Amino acid sequence: MASTRRSSENTVTGLLKDEPYLFSFIQAVRLLELGLNDTWLTRRLGHDNLPTVELLRFAGYVARSFPPAEVIDMRETKTAPDQPKSFQLTVGFMGLFGPSGVLPHHDTQRLIDAGTKNNPERDFLDIFNHRILSLYYRASTKYRLSFSYEAAYRQSSPDQQPTSRAFFATAGMATEGLRHRLEFPDELAVEFCGAFSTRSKNSTSLQQMLEFYFQLPCRVQQFVGNWVYLSAENKSEMPGMNLPEGRNCSLGQSFILGERIWDISGKFRIRIGPLNYAQFAGFLPGSRPLIELAQLIQFYVGMQYEFDIQLVLQAAQVPQSRLGQYSRLGFDSWLISRQPSQDADQAIIRQSGLPTRQCSTAA
Repeated sequence: MASTRRSSENTVTGLLKDEPYLFSFIQAVRLLELGLNDTWLTRRLGHDNLPTVELLRFAGYVARSFPPAEVIDMRETKTAPDQPKSFQLTVGFMGLFGPSGVLPHHDTQRLIDAGTKNNPERDFLDIFNHRILSLYYRASTKYRLSFSYEAAYRQSSPDQQPTSRAFFATAGMATEGLRHRLEFPDELAVEFCGAFSTRSKNSTSLQQMLEFYFQLPCRVQQFVGNWVYLSAENKSEMPGMNLPEGRNCSLGQSFILGERIWDISGKFRIRIGPLNYAQFAGFLPGSRPLIELAQLIQFYVGMQYEFDIQLVLQAAQVPQSRLGQYSRLGFDSWLISRQPSQDADQAIIRQSGLPTRQCSTAA
């Protein structure tokens, strides 16, 4: 049971009632609006809705001393049984009265002397306070991209909103034909559009992106060596009937002995884990998480780098192989007589990150 000084609501609304000073004005109003769900458009602040149906009523801070916080108090106001909840927020900045108000100090003192209950003068002045603060909130959120994106996402399809289209364009998905082709949600590209928009990619951003989406420990291992096979025009060939001058025969410049070279600059490895067995099995070939992982990596780094994925299984989770048990060589089968002391990291997978869906025909 809640005490007399605390709310029984274990929600953001309850915290706002109990400790309003923890929130800034903009954040408090934003969080309350997020709880409106489908009624947000008809109850949002600072537009052409009637004050009686708006989510909040703003009240000024009646005191001669400077307020300790932007939000002083929040309480639920009385409404009809068939009406949704409404709240009153006492704000400690701007307004007509108080230490920062535009009215003379003796007007504030008169409001203090009149008390907080049944004070028609204060209620009348709060009509103007409410409208001023509502417009202030609307102006403060108009050019904040996160607020604009939230508003666009809640009004209609985010793909059709100017803010959303700008985010998608920054992430490399400007047109409809580039969206809905990958297994991971397009909104993830919007979440990390800053990382996608940079010309030079880095391992830190890639690691943060993978850990955020999969909620698993990931590490990017750079400069993983691999053999690169040369094409015919890059191989060396001595002069002959077909090539009188030969090909790539200058010693110290273009001559190469063999048909492959060892390269450490064109490949990296994503190491995921340690994982329990259920998580490990979820990334084996053919699984959707593996396809999502490969496509997300490929979409971020482009086609100029190769990569593979190393799955690390916790030592205590390594199973023993048994006859009749379904397992895949090189991935989830081990010949062991006792439990290993180190994590198993032998499973290295090469997975294509190319799109798996057809190009959208939307205009």
